Amino acid sequence: GGGSVEPSNTAEPSDAAGPVDIDGLPNDVVSERSTLPEGFPKEIPLVSGTIVSGGGFAKPASYVWNVSFLVSDGSALVGIASQLEGAGFSSQVNSDSTAGNFDKAPYHVLVVVYKDDAGRFIAIYTVEYKKPGS
Repeated sequence: GGGSVEPSNTAEPSDAAGPVDIDGLPNDVVSERSTLPEGFPKEIPLVSGTIVSGGGFAKPASYVWNVSFLVSDGSALVGIASQLEGAGFSSQVNSDSTAGNFDKAPYHVLVVVYKDDAGRFIAIYTVEYKKPGS
């Protein structure tokens, strides 16, 4: 390889089926470092695996962390859901087990599992902490 792809107008929506756009979160906030983002809440159980990237950013009444893991296959969400349920989160998983919403105040967790361009399965956790009363 070694050739770099020049990004064309990235604001243009892509026709290719790819990962779900998570609430329009800006991708440039996520730093590509292979560690848990600073301050990531210990209350959130995580799948064991290699961290691909992690980051976090503040919003007016909340804080959001993103962390992506390499997982073994597309059914990883089944185990992830039972981990979160075991920690007391309510869960709502879509019918094909590619995305799930998990809630336990003050946290909301969205997990999406998808196959990337390299054929790897990735689980993205988006965790939002909402300040009580907001």
